[in-house]
Amino acid sequence: MALLRQEQKLVVSIIIYVGWVLVALSVVIILTAFTSDYPFLGLMGSVVCASPILGGLFQVLVAHLVLAVLDIADNTRATHQLLAQEALSRQEKQY
Repeated sequence: MALLRQEQKLVVSIIIYVGWVLVALSVVIILTAFTSDYPFLGLMGSVVCASPILGGLFQVLVAHLVLAVLDIADNTRATHQLLAQEALSRQEKQY
């Protein structure tokens, strides 16, 4: 179970990394478009790259939500195991 958890965290970390790379590349494209000799190109670059920036940020957001859900699942599993052990020890004390 722990190996599966590490693999899940690795996949989510890669998704986060790809999202930030997408945002960074889009920002670089916007900045280079604004430094061109054509003023209309800067506006078009910002319009075209607004969607990948939002998509990359949304990808990072969803990946962090997945990490939070995985952590909550781990905590719930640990709590369940602890309560099951306590219930078992109570049953043994009664008999």
